[in-house]
Amino acid sequence: MKADLEDLGNLKYRMSVEVDLDQLREMRRRLARAYSSRVNLRGFRPGHAPLEMVMRQLGPALEVEAREAVVGETLGKALEEKKLKPSTEPKVEIGEDGPGGEVRYTAEFEAFPIMEPKDYLGVEVEEPTLPPITEETVDEVG
Repeated sequence: MKADLEDLGNLKYRMSVEVDLDQLREMRRRLARAYSSRVNLRGFRPGHAPLEMVMRQLGPALEVEAREAVVGETLGKALEEKKLKPSTEPKVEIGEDGPGGEVRYTAEFEAFPIMEPKDYLGVEVEEPTLPPITEETVDEVG
């Protein structure tokens, strides 16, 4: 996975991510394994069909779900890597596949500002002085 971050100003960012074809293949296999017990193929008990046949049976729906799952997984990792916490839901646009079959997408979002705590030890704070409370001030308020 390769992630590039672009600062758009005002805490808005655009992240371009490229996911290796191997990661997409692995996600397809994981999803096919998860669905294998629910897919009915002639001659095989549920959950015992060859994975390639299950993947063929699921067809394009498996591909779409695998891409969405890869985007969700890699976006989280990329944000963690860049130490950003989105304050809005990222708007994800899946782009054209790369020359080697890589999945490419961009995500635009606003993020919380990065706050670096300063050295607060040794800072002296004055205790506020309050005027004394008398019977007269209580009667005025009440």
